[in-house]
Amino acid sequence: AMGNQHTIILLVPSFAALAVGYSVRAFLAGECSGCDGLKMFGLLAFCFAAGFSIYVYLPVRSWREPLLDWEDPQTFERFWAVLTRARYGTFQLAQGTAAEWSAKLFAERSVFLVREIFRQFSTAGGLLLSAGCALALVRTDLRKFSATMLIFVVCAGPLFLMMANVTVEGSAYGIVLRFLPLPLMSLSLLGIMGLSAKRSAVWVSIVLMIVLFRIPQAHSMRTQFLAYDFGRNVLRTLPPRTLLLSDRADECEFVLAYLFYSEQRRNDVRFADCNAGVTRSIYGNDYYNIWGAPRLALRTEAERKLSSEWNGPVYYATVEPQMIAIPRYRSGIIFRAKPAGDRDFLWNEIYALRYQASAPGF
Repeated sequence: AMGNQHTIILLVPSFAALAVGYSVRAFLAGECSGCDGLKMFGLLAFCFAAGFSIYVYLPVRSWREPLLDWEDPQTFERFWAVLTRARYGTFQLAQGTAAEWSAKLFAERSVFLVREIFRQFSTAGGLLLSAGCALALVRTDLRKFSATMLIFVVCAGPLFLMMANVTVEGSAYGIVLRFLPLPLMSLSLLGIMGLSAKRSAVWVSIVLMIVLFRIPQAHSMRTQFLAYDFGRNVLRTLPPRTLLLSDRADECEFVLAYLFYSEQRRNDVRFADCNAGVTRSIYGNDYYNIWGAPRLALRTEAERKLSSEWNGPVYYATVEPQMIAIPRYRSGIIFRAKPAGDRDFLWNEIYALRYQASAPGF
């Protein structure tokens, strides 16, 4: 799991509490010795190392110079930076300084989590889930299980949202939604066990799955193609022999890379990712370790030089045209940095209509 999503590490406090509880009880009862504990620890450490070795794939694949080479992890320093999410901070979802921890912030994130439970599960489902969780917490036969799940809900819910360095409203809402399955899964398990006897847990699970989760509205699923449509419209807008620089955000960079490299569209266009995430860095090998003002200064110098040497128009796909000190002018859904002559597009606005989409994300 650590090879897929770092937030799974939030399970550690839950498992640690469970393991310590069982180990202490077994040791006091004389059921195991210190040697038995060391053997078990060694076995678990070996299993973890074997599973975690999937990360070795990153430098091995990077040495083959693939088209998409996230942060080029060929050296140990860059590999370690990818492993630890050095660009953001291990638990942060975005760059920058996280909000100062406080009881008020914890309460706000907790209220957000409760609100999302009723939003995702429906009002009836939220009430049923709450009843199941309350019953699980008072049942003596579920004491260890309930404590484990409750610790995980707190760690993966309010505590994670405090560390994530993003708000839970506005455009960041779509990002935060992707990390809610962990606490919601634990709450669901807690509610299922609270409402069931041991043998009826499967049947209660089926009933709860039917009652709790909202059925997605078919027409809102069209928003899943929003990024793909945006990328195709960017390519339609570009004049021949364009230098296209992608500057924020990830969805835009990924979809453009897909269109250029997988679908082989617009072979006359040169594409470069200003974040050096999906294309090789055009700013030097040390670019991945430079942040803040020095990074923007390096970008400005390199992109000015590249634009002046490029024999053709230069465009940016960006949502923040003021980020660097290079004049960029709106041209439809992209921004022009170097005139394209008579072929330049001068559309004023393009509107994307999303019909009754309750939670469209980006």
